[in-house]
Amino acid sequence: MTTMTSTALTARTSDHRWDADLAAAYAAGNAAANAIEVVPMTVVGRDRTYWVEGGVCGFARVEVRPRTSAWAKWLLATGWRSSDYFKCVTLNIDGFGQSMQRKEAFAAAFVDHLTRLGYPGVSYTATID
Repeated sequence: MTTMTSTALTARTSDHRWDADLAAAYAAGNAAANAIEVVPMTVVGRDRTYWVEGGVCGFARVEVRPRTSAWAKWLLATGWRSSDYFKCVTLNIDGFGQSMQRKEAFAAAFVDHLTRLGYPGVSYTATID
């Protein structure tokens, strides 16, 4: 079982709700990523066939907009990154090896949890490597 953890749990903040909500989002994401049944990828080469257990390789990230909000600034203080190109605050999903399916499942559940709690401007993106 693989998990991602939040550095936010050790960050100082005056709003403990953000700590709890973020921890619950991480828990939801980890549960989704570990529960998904990954479809293995088969790569047929000229001389041999490769089987990739983790499925398609790729990346995923969670994005929060606007990056000027108090919540986005708090996320920056907890280790999230600011993207000038995308004009948002991002969390790159670095757990779960190279499995795009697990990373995307984590990001989707993470975003869904925060959206249901009423956080605006939270989305994710996933790309094949």
